[in-house]
Amino acid sequence: MGAYGMSMPPGEDTTVLFGFLNTLLNLLGLVPPPTHFAVVLDARGKTFRHEMYEGYKGQRQACPDAVKEAIPRLLQLLKAMAIPVIQVSGVEADDVIGTMAYRAVREGIAVAVASPDKDFFQLLRPGIILLRPPKKPALGERINKYALVPYSQTDFENEYGLQPEQFVDVLALAGDASDNVPGVAGIGPKTAVALLKQHGTLENLIEHAAEVKPKKAALQLSSAEGRAAARLSQQLVRIETALDMPPVREPLDQLRLQLPEDRGVDLLHQFQELEFSRHSSRVKELWASELYR
Repeated sequence: MGAYGMSMPPGEDTTVLFGFLNTLLNLLGLVPPPTHFAVVLDARGKTFRHEMYEGYKGQRQACPDAVKEAIPRLLQLLKAMAIPVIQVSGVEADDVIGTMAYRAVREGIAVAVASPDKDFFQLLRPGIILLRPPKKPALGERINKYALVPYSQTDFENEYGLQPEQFVDVLALAGDASDNVPGVAGIGPKTAVALLKQHGTLENLIEHAAEVKPKKAALQLSSAEGRAAARLSQQLVRIETALDMPPVREPLDQLRLQLPEDRGVDLLHQFQELEFSRHSSRVKELWASELYR
């Protein structure tokens, strides 16, 4: 943990790199180990959602300088580890992940999506789980903040009493402040879940708006403005799962984990430069495993 807050080489803050690599190595060291792996990042520029709704993500603060400054070095490290990085212009990383996850399941590959983003709940199904950060610890409890906890379709059903595909409509009704998705005025997450337990889908809710309780929700869903906001929000929060773009059409075998062509010389040199001795030891152990033989 001594690398936290360091600047080595001079002027380079390694905090972001240290934390990202810790999580990455935890994922690579899972039991059973992954056979395929990719890091998916948002491409620069606006997406089709910005064209749909000008205010999409409009309230978000600029990316912290520490993260922006770490990205070039992070990309170097991922290349040195032979970890594929995928970015697709015009769409979000979520859409790339959704498309590739569904495709992998169709090809018989079980998928784990590592992300704290609840939007991915809608992807849950047999063959796809999420790996999420641990919940906030109780007073006095110690946890590994880099560890990730499996979250399955069954976990979602137990927590919400809905099917994962209904989570799109939960967000369509309640909105998503983190992405500036408006939702329907006066409907929060708890009300959205309760309404969908009764009526199943957003369209069914709109069709039977006069019967909806509470009355405030009924009035909103009966109005042209409320219906338009719900349908717009539904389009904004739904993750695309059928993109047809060159990066997501490549054979999935290209994502199979493998030793770097230089057998790790560049990576270990970078780790030495950054004084990441613990990471060096961990990656050597991984490369010595049967997965890389």
